[in-house]
Amino acid sequence: MIQSSLSIVREVSSPAGVNWQPDCACSTSRVAVSRDEIDEPGSSWVRLDPVPMVELNADYWIVHSPYSTSGSLLLSREVIDALQDDPRRLPDPLKRLLVDYGVLGQPDTTLLPTAAETQEVWLHVTNACNLDCSYCYVRKSIEHMSESTGEQAIQAIFDSAVRHGYKRVKIKYAGGEPTLQFERVMHWHRLAQARSQQERIDLEAVILTNATLLTPEMAASLKALGIRVMVSIDGLADTHDAQRPTVGGRGSSRTVRQGIRLLLDAGLTPFATITVTQFSLPGVKALVEWLLDVNVPFTLNFERPVTPRGLRQAARDNQDAIAALQAVLESIEAALPPYSLLEGLIDRANFAQAHTHTCGVGSSYVVIDHHGRVSQCQMHVHQPVGSLAEADPVSLIRDAVGGIHNLPVAEKEGCKTCEWRHWCAGGCPLQTYAATGRYDVKSPYCDVYKAVYPRLLRLEGLRLLRYGQPEQFFAC
Repeated sequence: MIQSSLSIVREVSSPAGVNWQPDCACSTSRVAVSRDEIDEPGSSWVRLDPVPMVELNADYWIVHSPYSTSGSLLLSREVIDALQDDPRRLPDPLKRLLVDYGVLGQPDTTLLPTAAETQEVWLHVTNACNLDCSYCYVRKSIEHMSESTGEQAIQAIFDSAVRHGYKRVKIKYAGGEPTLQFERVMHWHRLAQARSQQERIDLEAVILTNATLLTPEMAASLKALGIRVMVSIDGLADTHDAQRPTVGGRGSSRTVRQGIRLLLDAGLTPFATITVTQFSLPGVKALVEWLLDVNVPFTLNFERPVTPRGLRQAARDNQDAIAALQAVLESIEAALPPYSLLEGLIDRANFAQAHTHTCGVGSSYVVIDHHGRVSQCQMHVHQPVGSLAEADPVSLIRDAVGGIHNLPVAEKEGCKTCEWRHWCAGGCPLQTYAATGRYDVKSPYCDVYKAVYPRLLRLEGLRLLRYGQPEQFFAC
């Protein structure tokens, strides 16, 4: 009897990873797989759909299924052929593995939304900033959050978390430039730590900064309190300086890079957020190469203008964006890091787990401004739906009338049959509304997503080839 070899590659032990810090409302609308448990292989096992499959090279394809949280899997061409021919002919151990990775399942396998376990809060601590970024939506002033308002906000956050049964609270200290109120942020975070311990609710925190005002003492305090750092940087030299100048009109790129190095010297690895605009596209590749060289993780966020005019300027030629991002991904491939990039590298994509909504807006995401007013999104910080004095913040954003409609992807025109729908969930609803006047249609950046997602999976496949573990199964 002749046996044929069927090969797969998977990640057995994850290397030191990255805690991705997207700069807006992380998606918390994840899903659970509804299926009957199958103890023994049987004829009911079928290939599930949609499961994106991308050809990696002559030997392997990479698959990444929304029906599993096990991650990506490399399948040899022989396995792919068997899947397309008759999956029942695969050896039983391989079938079970393919079920675990969401490639095979029963015909009635479905994805069901699950309640968010994390309450995310954007704490807008100041309107003031020392930079004058071209795309900033904040109406700058010298106003800032008082100490008492911040204390009230922290208590309201945890009262709300207890009331709604959240297991985790994540606070983003933002502005304006939050380091202008650094000592108050430290005070408020100590209060948050105390409530976290008291309520036995996990706490995460990140400060969103332009890094121009950082000192070694600040870095030491952030590290001691376990606060992660997200740094905004849009390019090297001229590209960044034109898009993120100081209030006086001078460039800030050199100071930002000095701030990043200061954090690294303090043993605190920052996370870089790059706002991609039509103007900055040509300079993104050089910035990414520098960040790879200094080993700083990053994410690429497409500009989210608050007016249709700004949107048309940012997205007037998606082909330019595609070409620039493909060049960026080529640079990443040439200096491939050991950790997975799937959780947050490209705009609203989160391949860590399938989700039905792009973000937690209107559900589990809260914005509290410097006056204690509550909004659904930081880009709507000037359009509050209530205040801390009225009700708990989660109830306010859930009960808001006429706010942002964060629809599930199944209700968006152009998304319902897309193989990538469970990863982008149709894109930012505010962005889509600015472009189309509708919430129930796909993102204006849909063409960009579809062009770069296969390349993103390719990067993951190459990483698995380098760091994963091959396995063989034998079929008669």
